[in-house]
Amino acid sequence: MDMLIALAALILFTVVPVMLSARLMGARYPRFGRSLLAVIAAALAHILALYALRDPLIAHFLALFLTAVIFAALLGAKIVQAFFIAVVAVIIQVLIGFGLGAVGIAFEQMF
Repeated sequence: MDMLIALAALILFTVVPVMLSARLMGARYPRFGRSLLAVIAAALAHILALYALRDPLIAHFLALFLTAVIFAALLGAKIVQAFFIAVVAVIIQVLIGFGLGAVGIAFEQMF
């Protein structure tokens, strides 16, 4: 049961923001399956970029560019659109994190 909850939280925190931002930015294929594949491919590209380059700053910039290319290919967006899909997805993830933190703090204050 804990594994299912963790998997649902992982999907909520990673795939749903990409799907929402793809819809906001007007991508051709903002569906769940493609968003899931895009998130997995972007995570693998990020890991490969960190292993390939010694400088973490350059590796993160390369990973951001690779993420935009992957999002453009899988979600049917232009490269600039795909970059903003990645940026908006991160903003949505931060907002979800703040929301979950606020709920946790409020819940803790109740007891």
